[in-house]
Amino acid sequence: MPDAAENPRVFIVDDEKPLTMAMWRGLPRTFDLLLTHSARFALDVLNADVDFDVVLLDIVMPDLNGLTLFEKLRATAPARADRIVFMTGGLQIPAVADYLRGLDNRVLEKPFTLDEAERIVSIYSSMYTPRGPR
Repeated sequence: MPDAAENPRVFIVDDEKPLTMAMWRGLPRTFDLLLTHSARFALDVLNADVDFDVVLLDIVMPDLNGLTLFEKLRATAPARADRIVFMTGGLQIPAVADYLRGLDNRVLEKPFTLDEAERIVSIYSSMYTPRGPR
């Protein structure tokens, strides 16, 4: 097993506690996971020079929506914004779908499987180390 320094670092940001807990329980223990239910807390963490291979970010959240968090992060730390994968059930909303089509970031459409989430993490962890591109 790789040591913790080599494990993919994953930040999961979603206000749906059952979803985040399912991901916590179901994703491989070889992933270094951090969870939060607050987009504002996530923005603070991401602006505090804490790096991740991938950030799985919900779009619809009560304290700050994921698209606003993304725009704030893109303005202050564009390399970190590149590591965001959006999680949403809102692709049927034309404005959200149009916005996401204009980005290079990947989207996990809810509901998704743990296998799909694990595959995305594997892709991003092969592209990046927590500090930059591989």
